[in-house]
Amino acid sequence: MSVDVEMQYRDIQERYRTLGMYQIEVQADEQSLCDNLEDQWLELLSTTKSTDRSLVPVKKQFTKITFKQVNDFTDVASEFFKSFKQDGPSSVGADLDHGLSVLKSYKQRQSELEGERGELAKAEKLFDLQITAFPELLEVDKEIKALDKIYSLYEEQKRTREGWANTLWANLNMKTLSDGIEEYIKQLRKFPKEIKGMLVCQTLDEKMKEFKNSLPLIGNLKTEAMRDRHWERLMSETGKSFDMSPDTFTLANLFSMELHRFQEVIEDIVMSANKEMSIEKGLGEVEEIWRDLKFTTLKYMKGTEERGVILGSIDDILQALDDNAMNLQSMSASRYVMPFFERVQRWEKSLSHVSEVVDVWMNVQRKWMYLESIFIGGDIRTQLPEEARKFDGLDKIFKK
Repeated sequence: MSVDVEMQYRDIQERYRTLGMYQIEVQADEQSLCDNLEDQWLELLSTTKSTDRSLVPVKKQFTKITFKQVNDFTDVASEFFKSFKQDGPSSVGADLDHGLSVLKSYKQRQSELEGERGELAKAEKLFDLQITAFPELLEVDKEIKALDKIYSLYEEQKRTREGWANTLWANLNMKTLSDGIEEYIKQLRKFPKEIKGMLVCQTLDEKMKEFKNSLPLIGNLKTEAMRDRHWERLMSETGKSFDMSPDTFTLANLFSMELHRFQEVIEDIVMSANKEMSIEKGLGEVEEIWRDLKFTTLKYMKGTEERGVILGSIDDILQALDDNAMNLQSMSASRYVMPFFERVQRWEKSLSHVSEVVDVWMNVQRKWMYLESIFIGGDIRTQLPEEARKFDGLDKIFKK
């Protein structure tokens, strides 16, 4: 340091000498300061050396104290290192929320130790001691910086997912969820190799992928086929219950189920819902057909004489009976018919009854038309008066 100071004041003196050569006027007090620079420095240097000699005993005492402080701090740093490795944020397993809390605690303690280390380094420098590196603290510092990146990403995606959780089921936008979680996974993939190799990073990666894999299941549950009975079964299978009211049913209810753990259950529930909806729609079509289907009647004419009213063509009715009977039979044989079993049975009985009635009706109508042509007019009435009398009674009943 003394060499540097000497070079500086000699440079200043040379500058003022140059000003004098060119007869550039300088203030007297300023020139006096320049001329006395060397004397003042030598006096200061002498005083410093004298003071330093007088402080040798004190420096020795403080050097011993510093040595002890460094040794004590080495023990503290070692204990901190052991604690960090055993109980730090890398040791929490899958509980990243706890890990985040632990990381904040260790970061605060590390900051305190860094402050103490800095003060010791100043003392070592003051007493011309070798600066102690404390490699264990350096290793902790490096790991904390890596963990900070991991937990910062975890905290950010957690806040985002909490925002999604408040979304009402009715307002679900699957693209927002899938694009959002994919972006966080991409951010994790950009981490350095040594960070991605850490257990905490792998745990976060696994959790985000689990959420991503649950999204198709959520999308499947969004089907219009889902009824209250299916949601009740889902709650029973997952052990979670919630209010299905459209005003309160949010994604938080589904997130809490950890759907990735129940993939097969959900797929079975959704398949059942879709199959049952197919049966429900089929029943609806049957009901609609028979609500609108009507018999047609025609005037029965003999020449210009109206002889009564008969059923018109029933081909459409017979076709509907055949088609619907087959559909109902298929529904009845399905393993998914239970929610509609009574309705299916009721319709099977009703259509069977309709079929029987139509068959009897057409048979009676054919016989009436045949007998009517025999007994109305002609000699047969006189030849078979008893039979004619019976037919007249039946004819009045039929025409009613």
